[in-house]
Amino acid sequence: MSDRNRVEVDAEHLSVHPRGLDALWRFRREITLPIDAVDSVALTPKSDLKRGIRTLGTDVGFKICGTFRSQGDVNFWNYRGPGPVLAIRLRPGLEFTHLYLSVDHPDDLRDRIAAALTGASDAE
Repeated sequence: MSDRNRVEVDAEHLSVHPRGLDALWRFRREITLPIDAVDSVALTPKSDLKRGIRTLGTDVGFKICGTFRSQGDVNFWNYRGPGPVLAIRLRPGLEFTHLYLSVDHPDDLRDRIAAALTGASDAE
C-alpha cells in the first residue's frame, strides 16, 4: 500500500494530510473534520468504487487524487497503488460524502477511527 496520506485521529478530530506533491495535485493541503462528522469507515477494493467525474485533481489510473462527483455524491480521493481503499463515509451536509485514501497499515487506521467513533458516540 502506498502511504499517500498522513491521517491523524483522536477523540475530537480526523485530519488528512497529503504527502509530497499530492497536496498540489489534489488542490488541498489538508482536510480536518470533527470525529462525529464520520459516519463509518471501511476497507474496500478499488474495483468496487466508482470514481465518477473529476472536477479538480488528476486521474491516471494508478494515481487518483482530487474531487470527483458520482451519483450525486462529492467524493475526495487520494489513492495510489494496489491494496484496499480506506473508505470514510461522512455525515450528510458536509463538503464531501466520502474520503477515499491509500495509507500504510489500513487495518490499524480503520480500527483507530472506529475506536474514536465509539468514544464519540459514548460521549453523547
